[in-house]
Amino acid sequence: MDLDIGIKDIEQSNDFLASLWAEIEKDFGKGQFIYYAPRKDKKEQKIHFGIMDIGIAHLSVGITYKDNVSIVKILFEYEDNSKELELISPLGQRLKQAVKKARRNKENYEKFFVKIGINSYHALSSYKGSSFITEVSTNEGTEITFPIFAHIKSQVSSKMFPKLNQIMDFLSVETNAPFWRDYKYHIGIEQVEISPKEVYQIPAFIDELSVKDDYLVISEAGKNFVDYIANSYKLDEDLALFLKACYHYHTARKYDAQLHNYPIPKVSMGETVKFEINIGSMESDSAQKKGSSQTEIATTLYLSALEVITLIGFQEEKCRECGQPKFKISKRVKSLAQKYLNQQLANEFIDYYDKRSKYLHKGENLSDDSLFTNSFPLLDKDSEHGCKMTMDVPVDNIREHTGYMLRKFYREYFAEKCNGQYIKDES
Repeated sequence: MDLDIGIKDIEQSNDFLASLWAEIEKDFGKGQFIYYAPRKDKKEQKIHFGIMDIGIAHLSVGITYKDNVSIVKILFEYEDNSKELELISPLGQRLKQAVKKARRNKENYEKFFVKIGINSYHALSSYKGSSFITEVSTNEGTEITFPIFAHIKSQVSSKMFPKLNQIMDFLSVETNAPFWRDYKYHIGIEQVEISPKEVYQIPAFIDELSVKDDYLVISEAGKNFVDYIANSYKLDEDLALFLKACYHYHTARKYDAQLHNYPIPKVSMGETVKFEINIGSMESDSAQKKGSSQTEIATTLYLSALEVITLIGFQEEKCRECGQPKFKISKRVKSLAQKYLNQQLANEFIDYYDKRSKYLHKGENLSDDSLFTNSFPLLDKDSEHGCKMTMDVPVDNIREHTGYMLRKFYREYFAEKCNGQYIKDES
């Protein structure tokens, strides 16, 4: 059985599909894919999703598409093909009605609130935005509550963790700290009201962790930006790019944490996160054994975060004669450093960036421990000192300067983009 759909936009197509699965579950009491194995037939222009259990039957479900982005028809067949599913049958009519409701309700979402624990080296302080709450919990962590927009409660969990990751990625940029999540969570339809005494980050924070009174703290602009993220059930292109940059930064921060041998959480399903500190010698310490590799991975990801934000609001201009971009990505990253850092720090940062480029494109190392036990001069034509150094690229400096520039960027760019609705830069 096939039903005409005719949706031409991929976002609307996905809205329709999410709405359809919700309508089927509401009508039949069940709507779960017990066998999800997407298969694309380019010749027939069909995508087969898999087998769906609707309680009274197992159905093979798929679509026909056009131009890779639009749904032409939705296809329902019995799993075993023992008989044809006819439109005029009672089941066919119920599915037809579900499709009609899904088209009508594809952009109508319910608002659910999710509460889940997040953890770092220090608990994140308590804050209350218009759409989120953080509360310091009794287990030395923090519980965060934020909204998820979904057609039905069963779809919340599939949207919850991506949204939580985006928030944690941003919090990492805001505080210079890595974050890990718990696996226990609660879904409700109301947000609990609290009135915390909010403590904010010092203006122009840059060094180490953003900590006051042993709690991680964020800026007022950062609190407003978490609201901005939490309220965006569909990310616009600029916000999506910025959060990808935050993801690079946060991933780098976790590699960085291993390098510096900080406490790393041991996480078990359904249990509170606990931290263990490695105190062993360099020879037995796994974090230290990975030191060189972690340095290079972390450095690459930190600087890649800056490359991502240079794409935000950028209109590529090409040379009329040679057709090459006038402003290459390396120049745009260097201009960020010159804009947000003082001249000396900018020059150092640009040197780090050039070394990262040599690591990626020429295979040159970013770290060298050959001088660890004995220091005697050896020349290095690529070193600013003219000599080999134990650590050419200090990852802690890159972390702090990158985080600082990302914070300056979002407070400037998104304040202008949103007309100050979400972002206010008090630094």
